[in-house]
Amino acid sequence: MKQNLYKGKLTNAFKELSNLRPELTEGDWVMGSLITNADGRTFICTHVTCSNTGIINNGIATVFEVIPESVGAFTGVRDINNKMIFENDIVRTQTVYDRPHSKYAKGRKFIGVVEYYIHSFNRNQKTMCAYSEEMITIPFDAEWRVNIPENMGKYGSYSWGLLYECEVLGNKFDNPDLLKVTE
Repeated sequence: MKQNLYKGKLTNAFKELSNLRPELTEGDWVMGSLITNADGRTFICTHVTCSNTGIINNGIATVFEVIPESVGAFTGVRDINNKMIFENDIVRTQTVYDRPHSKYAKGRKFIGVVEYYIHSFNRNQKTMCAYSEEMITIPFDAEWRVNIPENMGKYGSYSWGLLYECEVLGNKFDNPDLLKVTE
């Protein structure tokens, strides 16, 4: 069963609460359950302790505010070093089309960003009384992909089923320099 696990980067507000977890500092990453409140603030819950009856309203939770844009979901896949792969991670990989075990393919690895892609199509909306010009988007499928910032041939992104031996190098927030194309 896939874990519903998320990763997020701590906000500046963490400074006020640093005595709770002295090993963490502003800008560190935390993993846990995703929580958003009515104000639009985003939190990661890393630990919950509750009574033996399973009721959480009298328990204790460890919750950290994170930067909303930094939050990424766990893909359910680990890399060649057994490290969890999250959305927004930068990975080095290659496609199975390159025949990974051949001498030719050894140098054909590329670097890309892990993204969640939703397949959808647009169509005109039909109402009870008239045919409207308003377009609606209808999602029909979703998949994890690696988006490649440089032209690697035919496609700019590849789905998980076409990849071989992913290795996490960092993430697009802390390591944007990994995505720069060198000439």
